[in-house]
Amino acid sequence: MKTNRVQLKTKDNNFRSRKAIEKIGGVFEGIFRKDKVLSDGTTRNAAYYSILDDEWNEARIKIQNLIKEKQNSSEK
Repeated sequence: MKTNRVQLKTKDNNFRSRKAIEKIGGVFEGIFRKDKVLSDGTTRNAAYYSILDDEWNEARIKIQNLIKEKQNSSEK
């Protein structure tokens, strides 16, 4: 089975997660407003990203490089 797209989502105000998704090549697609009702009755918005099959090789290289950087910094 071939995967055409990977979809990622996070809270719209979670800028740390949004930056991490963008760092690996996730392309911002938009905000789903009030996409979820929380247990206290408030709502949240979600930021959606995707990586498409023709973008995957570049994203894979970015992820591998980030892992290598992390491993090298932990060895010091």
